[in-house]
Amino acid sequence: MIIPINQRFQIGQIRPTLVSTLRKCDNSILFHENYDARHPLGSYNLSLDKICKRANVLLDVLDNLKRETINDDFKSPQYQPLLEATDHLLDALMEHLDDCNGIHRSFFADSESRQFKKSHSILKRGLEPYRAHIGNIVNYLKHNQGNLRFLVFYWPGMMVPGYYIEGPMSGGGLGPTKSIHSDGNSGFSFYRDLPFHICSIFAISNVLSERLHNINPGLEHLSEKDYPQDSHSEWHNLFSRTAALPKFYFPDEIYKPQPEVLLSDSEASLLFPHNPVAAQPIPNGARITSVMAGDGVTRTFKLPYWTPTGA
Repeated sequence: MIIPINQRFQIGQIRPTLVSTLRKCDNSILFHENYDARHPLGSYNLSLDKICKRANVLLDVLDNLKRETINDDFKSPQYQPLLEATDHLLDALMEHLDDCNGIHRSFFADSESRQFKKSHSILKRGLEPYRAHIGNIVNYLKHNQGNLRFLVFYWPGMMVPGYYIEGPMSGGGLGPTKSIHSDGNSGFSFYRDLPFHICSIFAISNVLSERLHNINPGLEHLSEKDYPQDSHSEWHNLFSRTAALPKFYFPDEIYKPQPEVLLSDSEASLLFPHNPVAAQPIPNGARITSVMAGDGVTRTFKLPYWTPTGA
């Protein structure tokens, strides 16, 4: 399940809708101090900044990995920095949802009131498609001793890197956990995963912004002209780098809803789902490799997307 989005921005105005909703909130309608919390806009800005920085760090590591890859002679990649950057981004994405819940609470004097609980229930339903996905991953890593594992398809001149969540398999051994990879035989490519998360963060912003306007219809929206133009912001940089990612996805991802981040000289767009993305499949003859590690007991490991001959 997804939170759909179809949104366009002028260059220099790439920012989530919630920023404009919170920018001129009259303090008389805010109760963040009741909860010993930051001003909602300050909280939101910090949360967005963490996500943006960590996503750009992940892209830096991906760029380094691509430079180290030599066509057919695929040497053992320096995968650990990539997994660490992925783990940090996943944590920031999960924390962002908690931050959004805190922002919503700041509009209520009493978080035990019937009004708050009703509004929170509506917001929870709106965010659930994304929270179910990211929460499942982060909670499994933290509470089930799951591991992030590097995975890459490669062929001359191209590589499609990604990751999967490793856990125990029925019958013994370790492989993609079915609690996250329902078929027990798949992973997440960075070329789809990064656009998916960016689209989702902006879609979450729209959901929360709409909820706040339902709470207080008098909330003022700032128009685009009220903002300074900034075509060199970290968000602009992130959009530019994500839009340039190759459209090669892992085999099962070809059939999933397609997220797209687009950037031209005058406009940026987020579209999800966007069927015209036309992601390209991994070509026949491509190789696949992963990096696994033992735990002193396990001797059997399953590589995603690989079926033994004769199986």
